[in-house]
Amino acid sequence: ALKVGDLDRNGFIQGPQFGSDKTRVDAFASIGTKSDAYTVQIRNISTAESVQFNVQQNLPPWVTVNPMFGSTPETLTITFDAAGLSMGSYSTQLFVDTTANVTNKPYGIELVLEVGPAALAPDPAGVNFIYYPCSTLDDLPERTITLDIGGTAGLNFRATLVEVPPSDAGQT
Repeated sequence: ALKVGDLDRNGFIQGPQFGSDKTRVDAFASIGTKSDAYTVQIRNISTAESVQFNVQQNLPPWVTVNPMFGSTPETLTITFDAAGLSMGSYSTQLFVDTTANVTNKPYGIELVLEVGPAALAPDPAGVNFIYYPCSTLDDLPERTITLDIGGTAGLNFRATLVEVPPSDAGQT
């Protein structure tokens, strides 16, 4: 059966329409740190007029958006803070809204944060001193070594020196 209807009875609704260069932002941050900054370009994709907008303020505390309001075209800068978050995946929606007659308001952009482990990268990765022959610990010369510690920026850590037991320790 063929049904016929007036799909254009109300006419085509014209006007501004929000668009962006990304509809999803995938971010990564090591546990306890902040992510790099990510940008999203908000624009009016259907007319030449500039549209005032605001970012809805119901975002979780681990998301920061600047600016929170503006006029199209505008670049939003988004950062993620993994301080206080456990490792895992977090997601939310960023909504751009307006009081203007925009056909697709509020406009949503998905935000996904993956929180991963922090990393330490000592250089050199391991250190040892071998003395041969030696009769007592008092005869050993003092040695100094410098370690460069790289890895996750802003990470706090503690280092401990441990004495290695003699190779015959624990043998009877």
